[in-house]
Amino acid sequence: MAGLEVLYTCVAGSLTCPQDALVCFVHWEMIKGGYRCIGSGDEPRSGDRKSELLPADWSSNKELYSLRYEGADAKMLLKAVPVDSAVIFNLMISRVTMATVKKRGLRIFLQLNLTCCCRVAVNMSTYSRRKATPLHLQNRDS
Repeated sequence: MAGLEVLYTCVAGSLTCPQDALVCFVHWEMIKGGYRCIGSGDEPRSGDRKSELLPADWSSNKELYSLRYEGADAKMLLKAVPVDSAVIFNLMISRVTMATVKKRGLRIFLQLNLTCCCRVAVNMSTYSRRKATPLHLQNRDS
């Protein structure tokens, strides 16, 4: 689990609810998968840059977390919405593909923008009832 403890150290002061920790974990999975965070919110900003870190304002809206990622072959928009004791994650993947079609001696160049969406719900009720203790603070004898 390389990198998770470093990420936890960076964001520990800003984790105020179980949903923050879950979004942080999903961010780590995205980084582990080769994607880099390019900012928060739906729209690009002038100061956006690729980073393994979460943006400074990543948890400013507890009703809607919105993070943008970029990889070698796709851009992604991750949204997390807390609903009752669950968090619903929506991931929109956008990929631009170039294609060449040859018909009757005529070559046509196409730019295809492929977009797909995924939705996952995570029930937080079992996690929010117990107090989470960071691994480095747990008693190793128990």
